[in-house]
Formats: sequence, C-alpha cells, structure tokens
Amino acid sequence: MERSTPAAATLLMCGVLLQGCLGAQAGDEPVDDKARRVEARRAAAKPLPERVAEPRAPVTGEAPAELVARVRDDVIRRSGADASAVRLIRDESVIWSDGSLGCPLRGEFYTQAPVPGYWIVFDVVGRKFDYRSNGQGNFRLCESPRVAPPGSS
Repeated sequence: MERSTPAAATLLMCGVLLQGCLGAQAGDEPVDDKARRVEARRAAAKPLPERVAEPRAPVTGEAPAELVARVRDDVIRRSGADASAVRLIRDESVIWSDGSLGCPLRGEFYTQAPVPGYWIVFDVVGRKFDYRSNGQGNFRLCESPRVAPPGSS
C-alpha cells in the first residue's frame, strides 16, 4: 500500500489541476461550432460587388488630326470604300500596358513598359477597323485584339 500513496497523490493533484482549468472557463460562453460554421457560410454566400463597369462611350478628339487622317487613308486603302462611307468612331489617348499596344502578335517580343499612344477605330459599313498607335505616330491595324485598351471596360 505504501507504493500506491505516491500514485494516488499524483492522480489527485492532476485532478485538482484539471478542475482548476475547467473552473476558469466556467464563466466563458460555451463555444457553438455549428453556429459559427453557419455564420461563416452566410458571410461567404453574400454576392460579390459588381466589378465590371458598363462600357463607356467612345471618346473622340484626342488623337492628333494628322494621325487620324493617315489612319483614315489606310482604312480607305484596305477597305476599298469611298471616303464618305468611312466613319470615325473613336480616337482616344491611352496608355498601353506594353509595346504590343494591346494587340500582341505571336512570336513577337515587346517592351514591358507603359507606352503612351492612341486608340483609333473607324467603321466602314458595319466593319470595324481597330488601329493602335504609339506616341510617335506609328500605327498598325489590330485584326485580333486580345487585350482591351486601358479603361475601355
């Protein structure tokens, strides 16, 4: 029996310590995991705010007149249309995200820095001619735009 006294004392001490720990939490509110999970699901289920703005109206009058005239001549040459059928839809000053001017070509490499320029679009009897230009007045027809111009959403 003498051997059981230290074991019993140890067991008794552990019980007292555990009781003390439980007593310290007795005043706290009980944790309801189910209620917390339901609340977390409700918060996650709320719809996200609308991130896509309505398309804005095309801007005109920002590109130099000389550049617009050169692009118009290119549209007439490419389309074979009469000059009276060519209608300017957009000539807007933009900052392109890189040297591709928002219209990358496969296999080409471009500067990876913002490029100031212009976005010029003409309409010829329902067909759009989308031109991209840098700030020096160099332009090209973008036949398959993959990147929307900055702020065009």
